[in-house]
Amino acid sequence: MTSVVLAALLAPLPGSAQPRSDYPNRPVRITDRLQKEIAARLLAPETRESPSKQGAEPVASTPDQFAVFIKAEMAKWSAVIKAAGLEASQ
Repeated sequence: MTSVVLAALLAPLPGSAQPRSDYPNRPVRITDRLQKEIAARLLAPETRESPSKQGAEPVASTPDQFAVFIKAEMAKWSAVIKAAGLEASQ
């Protein structure tokens, strides 16, 4: 659900890091309802308990908020990698 790269099978659907404006035909009403329902369950005390014991805090962001977060993380870590002189290898 949080993959930035889309599987070929899901090509008509947006990736989690794609802003909504890139997909004007996406059923926003359905996406919004799913996000709200998932967020409510994710933030419920009984759901939060297990990750919290492991030092993690669940975040129930909207698709747009998640896209902003991913873009910021990519920029931050790209700068670190570049400054360290690291390169990807196969």
